[in-house]
Formats: sequence, structure tokens, C-alpha cells
Amino acid sequence: MSSKDIHFVIQSRNGSKRLPNKAIKKIGKKTVLDILIDRLKNSKHNPRIIIATTNKPIDDSIIKICQKNFVDHYRGHENDVLKRLTCCIKKFKSKIVVHLTADNFLIDVSLVDWMIDKFLKSKNRFLTNNNFMSMTSQRIPLGMHVSIFKKRDLI
Repeated sequence: MSSKDIHFVIQSRNGSKRLPNKAIKKIGKKTVLDILIDRLKNSKHNPRIIIATTNKPIDDSIIKICQKNFVDHYRGHENDVLKRLTCCIKKFKSKIVVHLTADNFLIDVSLVDWMIDKFLKSKNRFLTNNNFMSMTSQRIPLGMHVSIFKKRDLI
């Protein structure tokens, strides 16, 4: 599989009950989502970045961030996150999905790249950094959650 087959799919929405509009909160001059997108653009795999958000008007601001950053987006059901993810994967014909959330906007892209390398070399069908907690002595901090899987194993 080539880098063209790898897609970063980021789940993001503004309708959170705990912290509404968190994806568009600013730190300095950038939104949380801008920061995450900037970090992921540094991946050595040069994947396609897709934001999966809801079709609610409250998330129009997320679409504007996508457009400003030249990343793709998918809009789907607010409460059925799995359906939103699967429809997004189908629309963009993703083969390998690196699933992230906008909550984890300080993700270390070198960790993500390392996990992609491990995934591509392994026969694993699904890989999260939770797997590494038992596979290695490395401790991965909270806020660094990543899941990687092949489309055919989800859909």
C-alpha cells in the first residue's frame, strides 16, 4: 500500500455538552482544529486529511476551517458516529484509516508515523496505541489516542 492509500480521518463537532465549540476555540491565533491539521500535515506519509463532522449548522465553522486549510470534509449524522465514519470512508475510498479526534489536538505526529509504520509491517487488522501499552515498555500519554485499520475490516 502506498501513502495515497492512507487517510487521516478526524472526528470533530461543536455540539459537545462538556465543552461546546471546542474545535474552534483559539489558542493564540489558531483554532484547536487548525493546530491539529498543521501537526498532521507534517506526517512523513503525506496522507489525505479528512474531517468528519455533522450536518448541523453549528458545525459550519468546522467546514470553514477545512476550506482554509485545504483539507477534505464529510458531513453526517450527529449522534451516529460510526455511521458518520463509515460513510466518510466510503465517500473518499479510504483504504487505510488513521482515526483521530479533534480532542487530541496536540498529537505527536512522529508517534502517528511510528504507528503507521508498525501497522504497515504487521498483519494486524486493527491497531491502537492501547495495543502498545502491553507490547512495549513505552508509556503513551493521554491525549495521544490513535486507531489504525483497513477499510475492509470495518465496512
